[in-house]
Amino acid sequence: MKRQHERGQVLILAAGFLTVLMLAAGLAIDVGYLRYQKRRMQSAADSSAIAGAAEISQGDWSSAAISDASTNGYVDTSLGGTASVVPAQPYICPWSDSNSPNCIQVTVSQPEPVFFMRIVGINSATLTAQATAWMGRGPGCIYALSTGPDSLVIGNGGE
Repeated sequence: MKRQHERGQVLILAAGFLTVLMLAAGLAIDVGYLRYQKRRMQSAADSSAIAGAAEISQGDWSSAAISDASTNGYVDTSLGGTASVVPAQPYICPWSDSNSPNCIQVTVSQPEPVFFMRIVGINSATLTAQATAWMGRGPGCIYALSTGPDSLVIGNGGE
C-alpha cells in the first residue's frame, strides 16, 4: 500500500506549529518589555509623588513633581516630552489629623512601543502609573536610593 497522498503533511504541521511558537515568543517578549517599562514608570510616579508632597508647604508641588518625573526619564508633554505627568491638587489625607492639605497624587502615562504585536496591528501600548504620597509625621520609615556618593538615605518619619 503506497502512501503517496500523505507525503509532506508533517511539513505543513511543523510550519504551523513553528508559526504559533514564534507568535507566542514574540508576545512574551512584548509583555516582558511592557512589564519592565511599567515598573520603571511606577518608580518615577512614586518618586514624583514624594517630591510633590515635600513641596506642598512651599506651594511648588506641581513643578517639583513634574521635574522629578523628568529626572526619571518621563518628560511631560508641556516640556516637549512624550509622557503625561499629572500631579493632582493636594488634599487632606483621610487618615491624617491635619487641617491642611498634606497628600498628593501623581499620574504618569506614556505610550510605549511594541515589537512583535505589530504583526496583529498593535503599534504601541499606553502605560499608566499612579502614586500617592503623604507629608506628615508617623511611625513609618522611608528610604530612597540615589546614584550619588550617599547611596542610601534613611529617615524616620516619627522622630
